[in-house]
Amino acid sequence: MPDAAAAAHAAAASAAIAALEGTEAALVVATGAAARACTLRALLRAGDHLLASDWLDAQARDFLAHELPAMGVAVTFVDPREARAWRRALTPTTRVVYAESPVRADGHPVDLRACRTLAQELGLAFVIDATAAPAPLARATALGADVVLHDARLLLLDDEACDAGLVCSTEAVVDEVAATAARWGAHATPTTVGAVTRSLGSFDARLSRRVANAARAATWLAAHAEATGAVRDIRHALDDLEVHAVAGHTIVTFALVDAARRDDVLVAAAETRATGGSRLSALDTEGRVRLDAGVEEAATLERWLSRSVA
Repeated sequence: MPDAAAAAHAAAASAAIAALEGTEAALVVATGAAARACTLRALLRAGDHLLASDWLDAQARDFLAHELPAMGVAVTFVDPREARAWRRALTPTTRVVYAESPVRADGHPVDLRACRTLAQELGLAFVIDATAAPAPLARATALGADVVLHDARLLLLDDEACDAGLVCSTEAVVDEVAATAARWGAHATPTTVGAVTRSLGSFDARLSRRVANAARAATWLAAHAEATGAVRDIRHALDDLEVHAVAGHTIVTFALVDAARRDDVLVAAAETRATGGSRLSALDTEGRVRLDAGVEEAATLERWLSRSVA
């Protein structure tokens, strides 16, 4: 693809993403990890301090705990359930507040009011990874985010072989992140931009189906729990705090009463994988399972759950 055409495609994709998220500008980069790394590198310098929610994706936590300190950036993790902990952890060099909501692992929303107030009061950059509930399910800017990050591979892209990350913010921040991505070789290729552009066309429909299927799966699991007692602790409904303003979810988590059965359930799920992309994965070491809802027909989803979990 000629450079001019590639640039035009990238600009169109960025404009569409910014409109979706409600920001001035947006950027497509190579991966979700690249979106996080390039953004934080653009916002932070050696000697700075970052406040981060303790409820994070494992890869994000590892980057914050190890890579940022190696670059001279101090990091403090805060239990997001303790509103006053954010202010107690503040230092004179704090520049960025970082949170993930809803949490990727289990879809649980985080109450961000305390850290949002702190960031706005002190003029700190507030970065939210909103991968687990992208617009139109939620809009992180409504929660006060200055920068919104997404791992597009998880919900936006309809091509599992592709990967991409999104950064949504002001034009000034996006320009700086783009320069960092170019220096690090993390910029998006024309192939990646093309995949994002194509996926945007069907995104709303696919997301709506995923949300409906998650609700259907939660209902099936509840009935299965009542009939057999084989599963428990089904979590799908989000907290009703107004601040979350999440209109639906694609994640359901549950625990097997007989935790030793979990590996057998996961193997059965993989062997009979539904064509619409729903999948089961281990959530922790306590026998809990995460279901990511796909886009298959409801009857197909229920047959797959019956073969996998029953």
